[in-house]
Amino acid sequence: MRAIEAAPWEQLFHLDPYQCEFIQRTYPQGGNGRWNLMPDPVSAPPSSDKSAGRAHFGFGHDDILMLCAGRLDAEKGIPDLLQAFAAARPQLDQAVKLVLAGECSDEVRALLEGCYQCEVQSGRVMLIDRILESRELDDLFVATDIVCAPHRRAYQSSGIVLRGVAAGRPILGSREGWIGRSVQRFGVGWTTETTNIDMFSAAMIQASHDFSKITFPESAHRWVRFNSPQNFSATWLESIGHSADIETVRKPLTWDWVLG
Repeated sequence: MRAIEAAPWEQLFHLDPYQCEFIQRTYPQGGNGRWNLMPDPVSAPPSSDKSAGRAHFGFGHDDILMLCAGRLDAEKGIPDLLQAFAAARPQLDQAVKLVLAGECSDEVRALLEGCYQCEVQSGRVMLIDRILESRELDDLFVATDIVCAPHRRAYQSSGIVLRGVAAGRPILGSREGWIGRSVQRFGVGWTTETTNIDMFSAAMIQASHDFSKITFPESAHRWVRFNSPQNFSATWLESIGHSADIETVRKPLTWDWVLG
């Protein structure tokens, strides 16, 4: 960090507001305008038609869907998610389904073909084991009811969480790091100790009962707008001094504006 502070770069960019705040407090020499927070650009889904999204993937109209998307591996907390879902299943409504969407690691694939094979065969765990295109992810996030983010090391910005919030879906996530702080700060769902299976399964049961009661506060909507591709472009152009030369560029939304 001290080497970066002493480096001749005029500007340094960071996607994590919490780390950026820490750096500016801890290293005032590096925080005097050199460190800049950049939005993590995530688009809201172009459609909000839940029925169409469910039809695309063959989900039932009355299913209660818990989605975990992206690379499916141990770092993402998929073994913990599967274990918690199996523990919670006796107390979950039969309509609750766990949707795993993304390319599986060998470890996760072995779990799904082994000790969780019955969950897959029964349709309680629904697997889409491939890399998904952006439009398919849009449809998935619109189709789902709850987005799961059980990352074991949740230290950086998560596009999956941002996609979920942009789609208006509550998050059930790790209490650790960026995910825990963001979900709690913006009131967009529930956090728990995802490596503690009893706590995770209890939070899963709560989320399945309460997801329809979640209403995002205005700060969450500002957070989504801050992380839009449009605001990323405006922030980048201003940082390199080009915004004044382009009439159509709007003034970027700031993190202070998000926090209100």
